[in-house]
Amino acid sequence: MKKFLLSVLAIAAVTFTAAAQEKTAPRTEYSVSVSENAIQVKPGESKEITLTLLRSQSFSKAKAELGLSSSLPEGVTVEFTPSEGLIDSSVVKVTVGAAAKEGTYTIILKSTLNHKVKGTIVKVVISSISNSSPGITAN
Repeated sequence: MKKFLLSVLAIAAVTFTAAAQEKTAPRTEYSVSVSENAIQVKPGESKEITLTLLRSQSFSKAKAELGLSSSLPEGVTVEFTPSEGLIDSSVVKVTVGAAAKEGTYTIILKSTLNHKVKGTIVKVVISSISNSSPGITAN
């Protein structure tokens, strides 16, 4: 009997822990998030992050349109795959041209569902120096 109760408690603990780690959909409208809020990209290279849409029940069947709400620095492009449709996530590819000016830039990724517009900010550090943390530069 003790083994049975311990097994039930162990299963309940694992289930609760797994459920606590999942993001829950908002009660109304939707929310947008990215896998990384800051990225570092060397000139001539690209980096991919994931944009995720968490939808409430009323937004579950709304088609999404993804884009930008900010201008991009010269030599930088952003591509969404997919960029529209009944999607829950998209791969965002940030490509930095070889001649792009080094520095720290802020871009705003935009999503539109049911005429509601929401965005999220991503800091892009263009640097030829490899750092373990975006935003920290070597002297």
